[in-house]
Amino acid sequence: MGDDGGRAAVMRATAAVFAAGRRSGSAVLVDDRHLITAAHVLLRFDPDTGAKALVEEVEVEFPAGPAGGTACRAAAFRLDLGPGSGAVDVAVLDLGAKRPAGLPGPIPVWPAARMADRVAVFGYPLAEGPLSGVWREFRVGGPTTAGAVQLDWVGDAGTFPGHSGGPVVDPAGNRLAGILVEGSEAGRFDRFLPVTLIARVWPPLPRRWLMTGAGQAEASDHFTRRARGQRSAARGGDL
Repeated sequence: MGDDGGRAAVMRATAAVFAAGRRSGSAVLVDDRHLITAAHVLLRFDPDTGAKALVEEVEVEFPAGPAGGTACRAAAFRLDLGPGSGAVDVAVLDLGAKRPAGLPGPIPVWPAARMADRVAVFGYPLAEGPLSGVWREFRVGGPTTAGAVQLDWVGDAGTFPGHSGGPVVDPAGNRLAGILVEGSEAGRFDRFLPVTLIARVWPPLPRRWLMTGAGQAEASDHFTRRARGQRSAARGGDL
């Protein structure tokens, strides 16, 4: 599952979502003020209309808090993603311009269009008492007709209620590949929305420039060395 530091960073950046005072799912911090979750996590019964509707305000709690810190809890408001977002099970939560005290750092976003062969999912199952979170690992099965990506179970269990909206990451680099939106115990699969689809609905989603090469480290080093220039005084010190 990659390095422990990267895994701990994912846990710190993942929040439990409380809609209408009840815990309803998970969300993940992607920049200094925005979290992504599944839209169905925000659905609550509206007595005025007699139907379910998306709530406008929720509370989010980061049980792991920043490194070495304590849990952070804050109010968050749902952004209006426009009329085209209704067909996609995604919501963006805004913590506001003033950064809440104790807010952890965001999770880096997977830069490539191609998915990893295996992924890991983290979130806070509703059956948990004290929030510690649960990891699950999956094989990537492939895209579905709705734009989601199917995850085939590796073991005897998949995700649990409450995992919805939680981060799906590549195990090697612990970067956000998408968010969990669906599961089927009978079919032994889960599904997630990839960041490529999320970015179409919410273009401000932070995504790193994709560097290619024999390996990510080699590609990064290639551009870093050229950005610094040739510093040897004996060879002219060309910067």
